Amino acid sequence: MALILRHELLCEQSDCTVILHIDPQTSEFSKEFDGCCNPMENKTFIELIQCYVKANFPEINITLVKIMIGSVVVATVSFSGITTGDHTVYASTYYQTAYTSYSVAAGDSLWVIATKFKTTINDIKAANNLTSDMLMVGQVLKIPQQSATYTTYKVTAGDSLYIISRRFNVSISALKSLNGLTTETINIGQILKIPTSAPTTAAPSPSSSNYTVASGDTLWKIASKYNTTVANLKAANNLSTDMLYIGQVLKVPTGTVQTPTAPNLTSQAPSVSYITHKVVAGDNPWNLSIKYGIPMAELLNVNGFTQSTQLNIGQEIKIPVHNIPVKPTPGPEYGERLDWWLEAQYVFPINKTAKVTDFSTGLTFYIKRTTGAFHADCEPLTSTDSAVMKQIWGGAYAWTTRAVIVEVDGRKIAASMSSMPHDIEYIASNDFNGHFDLHFFNSTRHRDNLIDPYHQTQINIAAGYTQK
Repeated sequence: MALILRHELLCEQSDCTVILHIDPQTSEFSKEFDGCCNPMENKTFIELIQCYVKANFPEINITLVKIMIGSVVVATVSFSGITTGDHTVYASTYYQTAYTSYSVAAGDSLWVIATKFKTTINDIKAANNLTSDMLMVGQVLKIPQQSATYTTYKVTAGDSLYIISRRFNVSISALKSLNGLTTETINIGQILKIPTSAPTTAAPSPSSSNYTVASGDTLWKIASKYNTTVANLKAANNLSTDMLYIGQVLKVPTGTVQTPTAPNLTSQAPSVSYITHKVVAGDNPWNLSIKYGIPMAELLNVNGFTQSTQLNIGQEIKIPVHNIPVKPTPGPEYGERLDWWLEAQYVFPINKTAKVTDFSTGLTFYIKRTTGAFHADCEPLTSTDSAVMKQIWGGAYAWTTRAVIVEVDGRKIAASMSSMPHDIEYIASNDFNGHFDLHFFNSTRHRDNLIDPYHQTQINIAAGYTQK
């Protein structure tokens, strides 16, 4: 009897997900993994899953594997290549699915709820054993929420616990605790579990002069918590950069300043309506999603389609049309803080060009969004634009995040970007080998679908949600 009963492949733009249906009654790995892994080599479960994916999808960019028993998603494994400087770490993150409850309100649909909670219609239906898309007001749904527990990493030559702790931004004590280590000795080829979230450090009282940096902290967040400024924190601790590490003890200056708060700005909420498109020769879900500026997954969901659905000439399909009202800003130098999932991705869809202004230097360049689902994957339009980017980042492309204003059709949006070229490219004549990451409010990373706090800090600066 095989461990894996069957698999499914689902692709959204350049990111593909594999769904593995597991037989809970067997632990026999050999038949299913024959030819890629020797089950006698004491492989971890994640390594076996990795081997299965590599053997069955060798030329496909698999970013996520969902593991199902029956109709329930019991775990998720995210595969990613994490580049740090000139070193690339290939790791896998293991997730367990938790659930939160949600009571259906008037106007809700499965798509609206899935978008709100950053999950999928199929996952909600599976978690609630739904056989149709019909909902009732007051109906209580279980909403699947993923919580990462650890990342696996194979030790290579030259590694030490200190080096690994700095690479993954975790403490040595957390590494030792998760892996049951009593010393700091590690061996080449050893598989280590890397905690993806550190225990919250108890914050001292406002009168305390010391603070221990915890996972997700930034100077801006710490300054906000203790009613001081980033400049004061850097001066008190002789910091020349904004970089922090977990476990670092900072001196917190006494005295208070104005706590940073969101500007008191109000605007209308975004809304969606629908038009009808009659299929013509050459139409497919992907090119229609590009034509109408919506994610392909949304187009499939609202029409009840799957990846394998074939369109017929003359067929009428629903096309969502998103109305994104303009939001006021604290001043003309700031951009609208638009939510990626509900607003920004529709204002700046795939194939759209935009003017980018670096918030600090005022230098400008032009870009095109070429792909990306969790955030915008973009490329500079020309070699001149690439040169301006390199100038802004001090003469060399980097993963360092910067606050920027993205101007689309005359509309300014607060954003954050890094300039490091990586992965797939579509524009071949711009002296830029790959694409760069452009984040908006509440957008997430591709590798784990988690919000990046460094990007969000820069977005708030560009939107005027910053320390005064």
